[in-house]
Amino acid sequence: MVTFMYISVLFLIPIIFLYSCQFNKLNKKKYSTKYKYTKISQFVLVDISLGCIIIFLMTFVLPSLIWNFGVKVYQPENEILSTDTISPIYKSNDKIYVKEIFDNNTKSYIINFNDSMQQYDSKSTEIVEDSLYKDDAKLIEANQYNVYELKGYGLIISSVNDMYADIYLHNPKKSFLKKKTQICVPKNSIEKIN
Repeated sequence: MVTFMYISVLFLIPIIFLYSCQFNKLNKKKYSTKYKYTKISQFVLVDISLGCIIIFLMTFVLPSLIWNFGVKVYQPENEILSTDTISPIYKSNDKIYVKEIFDNNTKSYIINFNDSMQQYDSKSTEIVEDSLYKDDAKLIEANQYNVYELKGYGLIISSVNDMYADIYLHNPKKSFLKKKTQICVPKNSIEKIN
């Protein structure tokens, strides 16, 4: 909705330009001051009404039309349940956040969560290594759903989906896919143990 409000504000620029032209045209004529004030007041009322209509159309009517006539499909979306900070595994080495263990052809991860070592299975856990998490390693738990929404991921489509099919709304059409756990750590912060 916010995107459509910004777009509608852009459409107000021509209205401001129109008012400026009307004012300049009236100012060039030799009319009485009272007549000029009356005309300027009329211009203001008409231009404000026109602006309100444009904002209403862009903020409510256009998104509704896009939602009702757009192509909709089921797409996977995540509903974040919790985001928690994790600490380094060792007090002596603050660069290692995850211990990756291979045992009987299965892989698991150990992390330090709230000063206690927690183990996660690699089948249900995804490791995300990125320099963005250099000072902010985290554990993200989410549910993944198939949500009935507009097809695509553009700015306008995403805004309409946020208005009508957001995962956090009470009743969007959705079906549960799986519980998803992500461990987000900086690069080169995983210790591999065989």
